[in-house]
Amino acid sequence: MTTSVDFEAARQHIEIFKSVGIAAFHLTELDSAGRKTVYEFGHHSYILELLPAWLASAAERDRSLHIRPGPGARFVQLDDLDSDKLEATQDLPFLFTLQTSPGNHQRFVGIKGIKDDDFQSVRRRLIRAAGSDRGATGFCHLAGDLNRKEKYRAAGFPRVAIFDSFPGRLATKEALEAWLAARGHGPETDTAGRGPSFRVPAFPDEEESPARLWEKPIPWNFPSYQKALAGAPRKRDGTSDRSEADWYWAMLSLQWGWSARETTDKLMKLSTKAKEMGRAYAVRTVNNARQQLKQGSDAS
Repeated sequence: MTTSVDFEAARQHIEIFKSVGIAAFHLTELDSAGRKTVYEFGHHSYILELLPAWLASAAERDRSLHIRPGPGARFVQLDDLDSDKLEATQDLPFLFTLQTSPGNHQRFVGIKGIKDDDFQSVRRRLIRAAGSDRGATGFCHLAGDLNRKEKYRAAGFPRVAIFDSFPGRLATKEALEAWLAARGHGPETDTAGRGPSFRVPAFPDEEESPARLWEKPIPWNFPSYQKALAGAPRKRDGTSDRSEADWYWAMLSLQWGWSARETTDKLMKLSTKAKEMGRAYAVRTVNNARQQLKQGSDAS
């Protein structure tokens, strides 16, 4: 059984996400039974710095890595696509496709400039039209790693590979609506047949674990500032870049539904730099975070 990993494929996977404006990533390490063992967040450069050693260490410990993009464009994950379903969705304006095991694929569709309610409707209908797994969470195997599910152990763990990709491609709501309408999945007119009201969070809602980085995004909690600080890039003196930590924490807070004013007020209480620089710094940081989120949604 091979235990080798391909860092170049992993780097390419991250760069494909980066090509549509994703600047930060969430990584989860799983054992062969699917249990979460380590969870980490970081900006693009930080994750790439971690990956070579982490991939090698995970292989030695019989672990696999899964990735989920941070804030920016919205993604629909079409999971469990066999060759027939892959062919049926080939003309969909998708970003990339992973082959996670022989004959099994995941396809990611990035969408620009779409409101949340519209996104949820398009997501439901894309999954139905593709015949894919409705329970897909947005996390996917990291390319270049091995798929270490226990069921593959006897025959040898398959390598996760980028099957095809179109860097920089984001679909519009209009293009997806046309694709869906041509297949009999036009706009929803009522709630019949939608199934449980399940909303894909913008950030992971992990199971409780000592290795978790983020708190669950429940409405009355802000994200953990200390964990945002720990995940920020390091300056030359080895300390965390507080401006980057403040910016990302603000962006995450806005994604979780807090208003700009509430986020600014909370940042003034949490951030040492905001206390030193004054409220104008906090307002500017939150506005920059809002602008980044807008660019992620409106990117062309």
